[in-house]
Amino acid sequence: MWRLLLVVLVFAVGLAAAGSAESGVPLNVTVVVLDGFGAERRDWVVEVVGVGRGVGEVRALLTPGRSYTVRVSAPFFTYATNVTVADAVVFVKVPTAKLSVAAVDDYGKPIDIYVTEVRLEGPSRLNFTKPPKDVEVLAGVYDVDVIAVGRWVTTRIRLAPGEDRAITVTVPGTAGIDIGTPPNPWALPAFLLAFAAGVAVTVTKGRATSRS
Repeated sequence: MWRLLLVVLVFAVGLAAAGSAESGVPLNVTVVVLDGFGAERRDWVVEVVGVGRGVGEVRALLTPGRSYTVRVSAPFFTYATNVTVADAVVFVKVPTAKLSVAAVDDYGKPIDIYVTEVRLEGPSRLNFTKPPKDVEVLAGVYDVDVIAVGRWVTTRIRLAPGEDRAITVTVPGTAGIDIGTPPNPWALPAFLLAFAAGVAVTVTKGRATSRS
């Protein structure tokens, strides 16, 4: 009887040990990156720190139940987060939003062509020489600085994950700077030359008439 109980006990302990060992066995895991709109980003670099990296995804041996740091690098930001492995596929969602900026004068007339710098200060810190259009950045609160013809204005916005925002910024003191198509630099010299030629012809005709 005691021998039977001992055999059962040893068998139970063995099963428990085997189960514990299986939970720590590394799995072939694929780490996939999603943007704030839920789309897979095959153009972003993803790295499981200390394990491996790839473009769009990483395939590596990871231990279930263990936490790993995942770093994502995109054109306008770098994002890092911790994930715990539970399945063969791990999705890392990066909280991104899209932003477009337009500048207008005091009368609401577009003056993008006169903008010399746009600065974004927030989760992503970026500088542009022209108003950015449809750029994907990390969601959060941003100070947007717009500089045009020596005038500077700042506006604060909040971008939510998955938001596609277009903002229009009025730059004070710029009314009337855009008065139409820039003048042709050769227009005045051409006019003066034509005028001088006309005067010369008139003088020549006058002299010919007086002689006759």
